Amino acid sequence: MLISIIKRNPLLYNLSRFVVSKSGLARRISESYLKNYRLHQMESYISEALRFIKKDVTAEQAALVKETLRLVLECGQFTADDVDDHIGLRGKRILEVGCGHCWYAPFFLGRGAISYTGIDPFRDFEDHRIYNYNQFSAQNWQDAYKRAEMSLREFIGSFENIYLYNEDILTTILPESSFDGIFLLSVSEHFKRPKEAFKKISDLLVPGGKLFIAHHNYYSWAGHHQAPKFVSEYDPGDEKMRFVADWNHLLSFIPNDGSDMDYLNFIRIHELIEIVRSMFHIEQCLFDESKEETGRSRLTDDIIRHFPQYSKKDLLTDMVHILCTKPAAE
Repeated sequence: MLISIIKRNPLLYNLSRFVVSKSGLARRISESYLKNYRLHQMESYISEALRFIKKDVTAEQAALVKETLRLVLECGQFTADDVDDHIGLRGKRILEVGCGHCWYAPFFLGRGAISYTGIDPFRDFEDHRIYNYNQFSAQNWQDAYKRAEMSLREFIGSFENIYLYNEDILTTILPESSFDGIFLLSVSEHFKRPKEAFKKISDLLVPGGKLFIAHHNYYSWAGHHQAPKFVSEYDPGDEKMRFVADWNHLLSFIPNDGSDMDYLNFIRIHELIEIVRSMFHIEQCLFDESKEETGRSRLTDDIIRHFPQYSKKDLLTDMVHILCTKPAAE
């Protein structure tokens, strides 16, 4: 969550290394400094975002917006920092495909974006729930939400230059070449027709524009998008968990029940890269390897022998991060 902040500040970077390597009083002092710095940064981020509040917003509503911005950051939603690190935000028109409950959108303006547009065919923008990234491992998903005093639509409607659309990427009416940067976070694995979806994304992006993709790999230990998401949550006595755990979801793929929102396309990593490469220039492709908590130590020789069609990279890659550019017009 604080990686972007720490990277931008050499003192914090060195201090973070000190925190990791030390213990006792020195560690507590270092952690306290980082905590105070984070609180300072949160107030700075809130002030930056509030500069884009609409002029006709009442003082009472503005106060509510400010408290909601603080709640969003307390829930660990520093998405704007992460995207800024990859595609740059300053002076750009930004589109998020599959935006979900994008409470973090105002911080994109605070980081210098000209506008933020989000499209998602499934989200209820009247929702008051803010997902708490700090509680991602909670088995009861309701425990991972905090409630805002205003709906997402009311909140977003308080700002200039933020636009939300209940649209599918394949049928969107957004004009071609209208965005300088586009990003997708755990969305590409849900495309019913991936090649067509990326063609549409290419059409929406200006020549030379940046695209960032964070793809959740179905073939990883937790790629099934169901419980358990972490090894510590796995209960072998739970029949539903056993059905998908330890790569059992590759024996029988998770059935798509007709719900477009939960649809999984089972695309392989190399297939995704081939589609992207056919339309964009790939600048960087990083593989987020599975950790102990996401199943690395669960992969046995027996499992590897059982799935000769998959490489260890297929089975031990949680996420793929692809940064690319749309070629300039000829």
